[in-house]
Amino acid sequence: MKKIYGIFFAFAFIALSGPGCISIGTTTPQGSDGGVWKSTDKASNWAQINSVPTTQGIGNMNGINAVDLVFDPQDNMAIYLASTTGLFYTWDAGGSWKYASNLGTTYINSVAVAYNNKCTIYIAAQNRILKSIDCARSWQNYYFDTRAGVYVSYLAVNPGNSDIIFAGLSTGDLLRSTDKGASWTTINRFNDKIVKMAIHPKNNNLIFVGLQGNGLWRSVDGGKVWTDLRQKTDKFSGSNQVFDIDLEKNGSVVYLTSNFGIITSADNGENWTKIDLLTPPGAAKIYSLAINPNKSSEIYYSTASTLYSSFDGGKSWVTKKLPTSRAGTALLVDPSNSNLIYMGTRRLE
Repeated sequence: MKKIYGIFFAFAFIALSGPGCISIGTTTPQGSDGGVWKSTDKASNWAQINSVPTTQGIGNMNGINAVDLVFDPQDNMAIYLASTTGLFYTWDAGGSWKYASNLGTTYINSVAVAYNNKCTIYIAAQNRILKSIDCARSWQNYYFDTRAGVYVSYLAVNPGNSDIIFAGLSTGDLLRSTDKGASWTTINRFNDKIVKMAIHPKNNNLIFVGLQGNGLWRSVDGGKVWTDLRQKTDKFSGSNQVFDIDLEKNGSVVYLTSNFGIITSADNGENWTKIDLLTPPGAAKIYSLAINPNKSSEIYYSTASTLYSSFDGGKSWVTKKLPTSRAGTALLVDPSNSNLIYMGTRRLE
């Protein structure tokens, strides 16, 4: 495992010259229906919000494939888009986007923002963890893995102590830093890709880790000891293939999205119940899930072609064809105005 290399990675922030998937001009190229979409009426209607001002004119990111969308925990107007071709960010709720051109065209797997400083940002760029302390103007390399094929798959900042950062690797190694990323220690080896982590917002010692094929794991002591929860979810066939983990705003309900569908627990993973979907378990892959942070009975999820909305905890569903030919791979509900929903899209291979 590699420690910090203190290499100053970046230059002063420069205006976008842009990767090949960003076009300049006001005309949307045919078939370029990717990037980010926004709804102002709880997913009834959508509009692309892909404007990227540049030194060459007004560009757009209509061809971008989204990996994840992340709110700044202190400012819901600030959103970060991890994509297959780099990092984009907006400070005006998608009115315009900036491209972190100093990072170059690189696959961004994950983004995490410090809870105590909105200008401190961590990104997982393949086998590296990069950090900015000046709102994405410059970056330093804080972790580099030399093993062939190994990459950083997920990043998480402790909500109660932003000095503590977790990094999940494609190998299943879980790393922790207690000094803002300056050094890293391997605290567990799950031997399977870490696809998602969720830290309880009030009890920060309670952590959930979801693995690509080996189910959900839980720690109640900040990551020292881990409990395998597969026996508790085994009755839901396909639940070991985890896609996502979400926590209700105060952490009282856990949502696990998997090849089975969606199951929930109200007692930190001891007991689980399924949310009845319109499709049979395993019939359609769920690419993204979002819960209204202020009303957990309001649920949204996307398959390859359809967005599903429930306003009664899954008892009934409203379906709507996606406004794009791409899958909705990232969903966010605005914590201050639940009418606002953001969706990152990606063309499936």
